[in-house]
Amino acid sequence: MAATTDQEVTNLPTAYSPVKERRCLDELEHRLIDSLIITSHTLSYQEITPYGKKHPIVFCETIPDPTARSVHIDRQTALTELFQTLRHRHLNRIGCLFIRPAKESVTTTETLAAYQQVFGHPLSPDLVRYHCRSFADSQRLTTELLATTPNLQVILTESDISAAGARQVAGPKVVVIGQGNQLLSQLLGFPSIDQHLDTIGQQAVSLTQPDQPASIEKIKFDIIWRK
Repeated sequence: MAATTDQEVTNLPTAYSPVKERRCLDELEHRLIDSLIITSHTLSYQEITPYGKKHPIVFCETIPDPTARSVHIDRQTALTELFQTLRHRHLNRIGCLFIRPAKESVTTTETLAAYQQVFGHPLSPDLVRYHCRSFADSQRLTTELLATTPNLQVILTESDISAAGARQVAGPKVVVIGQGNQLLSQLLGFPSIDQHLDTIGQQAVSLTQPDQPASIEKIKFDIIWRK
């Protein structure tokens, strides 16, 4: 998409560092870059959104400001459907591996809210682990979960890479669910939430055009169930 509009794309990884995120916003403010597509962040919306008044900022997540630019899957609906299916299959002992705590992450917040909506009670803190960013992290955290909950039935992660690590430790008796529907989940045969990241990326680039009005766009998701 960027190539068709003669735009150059530069990745600006921040590793959730507020200092690095502010540096990116400063570069936008001083026109060193023309626009920002934010896939995840630590800074609050209140600190980020003023920069978007003069320069295009597109969020790839649900945001509270209806006048902003955002493209994302309807994660709340996707997760609610996921938990409803698990409950219908009598799979209610569910552990979750998150990257960040709820106070820092919309993904974590919406996942926990969807669980409570479907099951009628909050997910026990004993079934939640944080700082799961890699294959090795998921192996370690899955080992911890199984040690405290030997009858665990499901592990939900935030990526297919994390799911692969959890699958290696937990084995086939535990349903491990990833996100992204990448080749890894297809090869190993575990379920994954297809977020259609290619479509999200194309729409996000489109929204960076200065003549584009503010828009909140939701992309259809798919839950890919595999045995």
